[in-house]
Amino acid sequence: ACCTCGGGCYDDPMGWTDIYGVTCEEYAANAWCSSDGSAGEGWRQEWGAVERYGRSGRSALTACCECGGGSTSSPTLANKPVCFDAVPGWRDSEGDDCLSYAAHRWCSPYGTPDTGWNEAWGKISDFAVNGESAYSACCGCGSGCEDTKLDWADADGDTCAFYVAKQYCTPEGGTGPGWLTGWGSIADLASDGLSALAVCCGCGG
Repeated sequence: ACCTCGGGCYDDPMGWTDIYGVTCEEYAANAWCSSDGSAGEGWRQEWGAVERYGRSGRSALTACCECGGGSTSSPTLANKPVCFDAVPGWRDSEGDDCLSYAAHRWCSPYGTPDTGWNEAWGKISDFAVNGESAYSACCGCGSGCEDTKLDWADADGDTCAFYVAKQYCTPEGGTGPGWLTGWGSIADLASDGLSALAVCCGCGG
């Protein structure tokens, strides 16, 4: 089966996001790409090429099934730091969350306004809540927590992204629902003295 025909396709790498943390599902939902591997009707010309927002050499057009990319074989896991917003559940004074800021390109990963922000709205910091603006709360706006070692893997070869995808751990540093008690503790699979709980943001590290 072919990816663009809707059969047997996997996003590759699994868990891919662009430099703003926007997922394949969000590209499809916003019509930012099309199944023939080109920019979609929702993509704004002033944003530049879709490829500009790629991560680790893969853009949505090559990574995402609904954008004409993906793979028909078992996907790899995204080899990238997993970023978690510094203030989980944060919303600005208008009710917009971190995902909205990233999806609408209101801010950049470098802590500056981006192409979607209208200067007539004022400053991003004007919409802060309890002293926290998107700049200090959101991964896509330059804040958040990332895994301390990009190339870390446990004694069985499982990465931080794998732990998060399989729910082996919780962001609070506990054992997740996907972890089986018969495996022992997460600490038992430490590599070079470091377990997922120490290294991975998604595991409280």
